[in-house]
Amino acid sequence: MIPAPLDALPGMIAHQKVVLASRPDNTATRSKLRASGVVPVADWSPSEAAPPVVQADLVVIDIDAGGLRSDPVCGWLKAVVSNAAQHRRSIVVIDRPNPLGGVQVAGPLPHPGFESRVAPAGVPLRHSLSCAELVRLLGHSEAQPPPVSVLPCTGWDRAVVVDGDPLLVVRPILASTPLHMTAAGSVTGWPTTLDGDRLADLGAKCAGDAHLTEVGFRAESRKEGLVLHIDAHHPAAVDGLLLALVLLEVGVRAGSADGRELDWRRHGDPAFPTPYAIDRLLGSPEVRLGLASRVRPTELCAAWADDHGPFMARRERVRLYPAPEADAWGAPDWT
Repeated sequence: MIPAPLDALPGMIAHQKVVLASRPDNTATRSKLRASGVVPVADWSPSEAAPPVVQADLVVIDIDAGGLRSDPVCGWLKAVVSNAAQHRRSIVVIDRPNPLGGVQVAGPLPHPGFESRVAPAGVPLRHSLSCAELVRLLGHSEAQPPPVSVLPCTGWDRAVVVDGDPLLVVRPILASTPLHMTAAGSVTGWPTTLDGDRLADLGAKCAGDAHLTEVGFRAESRKEGLVLHIDAHHPAAVDGLLLALVLLEVGVRAGSADGRELDWRRHGDPAFPTPYAIDRLLGSPEVRLGLASRVRPTELCAAWADDHGPFMARRERVRLYPAPEADAWGAPDWT
């Protein structure tokens, strides 16, 4: 699974002024542009708010968009697309595969009014799109979508997960609480235990098997907090989203038992409807309020899966690579 070859790039951008939307350390594309006699009029990296698109004829996007909507690059791509649409500039995408695979969709879609840089409208938390597919999807939300040309990546099998680490999903969610997850998978900041009920729920839904020895991880309670041991041979067996929600549920219930509420972190954005980082990350307050009302994590996941239909239809319209077998599309069965 490799990114798009750059051999066709010069012919697509010849004699045009280009804004290169990429990371500052991306030397391969810059070298290819220079070799073909094209010097970008400007670079636009994810650390910058807006480029001088009006000075260029088109925008070249070459970046790994990650597999989660919460990756800041996703919101940055939305700004790139909106800027190109506003100035009626074309886009060329040097495509890259989704490191989390191109099949599974999971998590909430942002509610109206709760969109943000980490929660652009119409995109679930785990979206399964390649970079170019994501750009095309974001473009369709514009009043006048910009034309998008694609240098496709070669040999991408949508069913292949390059990075199956479930903690990729867990870490940004836990970052909205006093809980903290170390690189080794230790959750600190809220010493507590998982009771048998909770762990059994995790086992049944994370791996489709209620036998706790086969769920791909084990949880160990220590003085400093909860330690998760992920099976390095089968990391994709653990559903990171559900694991994160159950850990949040543990924090909420532990606080309730101690007569206190979980101290949700705040984001500091006065324009957002609520002050809580978890609401901004997930695009609604339903996790925070649902867990406080004793809604089970599996119930939340099932409700989100019911909302994925319209996104699935839009995903099919922007799909650039063959889909796997029909029954492999979609999200886990939460029933």
